[in-house]
Amino acid sequence: MSEKMKERCKRICGSTQSDCFSRNAKQLACLSDLVINSVCAISTVLEMARAEQDREAATDLMDKAMDVTRELVNWVKYLQLTHDIRELGPVVRDNAKLQARREWRYPLPEVYKEYIGLNLAHQGVAMPATLINFSKSGLQFKSPVSLETETLIDLRLFTRHVIDKEVAIRARVKYILVEQGDCMAGARIEEIGNQSDFDFFANVLDFIRAIHESAAFPDAYPEVESSELPFS
Repeated sequence: MSEKMKERCKRICGSTQSDCFSRNAKQLACLSDLVINSVCAISTVLEMARAEQDREAATDLMDKAMDVTRELVNWVKYLQLTHDIRELGPVVRDNAKLQARREWRYPLPEVYKEYIGLNLAHQGVAMPATLINFSKSGLQFKSPVSLETETLIDLRLFTRHVIDKEVAIRARVKYILVEQGDCMAGARIEEIGNQSDFDFFANVLDFIRAIHESAAFPDAYPEVESSELPFS
């Protein structure tokens, strides 16, 4: 192991003696497969763009390649916050069924549900909702009240306990599912904090980063300094 790699291991894991992710051959094979598939998809689309004579069509293909690139980065960031490749299994399986969806939805890991909350404003009253999954521009949540599709709703994502962090969200309900009496809503985000340019995935990760940097979640990275957490 090079000195540079040893320093990196110490900075992120606290020691070069800790069990390394790469020692789990099955998880490494699974992650490698995800990355290889995504890179192959990017390469295929870029080859198509290079061969395309129409400039507008080539630009559209390059945009598609960028979409795949962004999702690849999100997979890695999601793995960083879950620390378990098995969490990516449902993401791949569930989203593979929805070919029309441009973005993958990532479930909020169970360990963070105690620290991240979601409120829904309904008829002037703030009601607790439950964030189920999220993407760059959408989310699914459990609603305490019945909602109608295509209606605009106001949500508030916030952190609990030690830190006080929140963001206002305006979203449009795209579908409603009723499961065992619970109202599950899928919504497309149209505005975050009065900004038209937004990335909801980045907002959720920012909240999780804030939780780790506070005293609210002291056991998540017992051997790593808060300033050296491996978030991109």
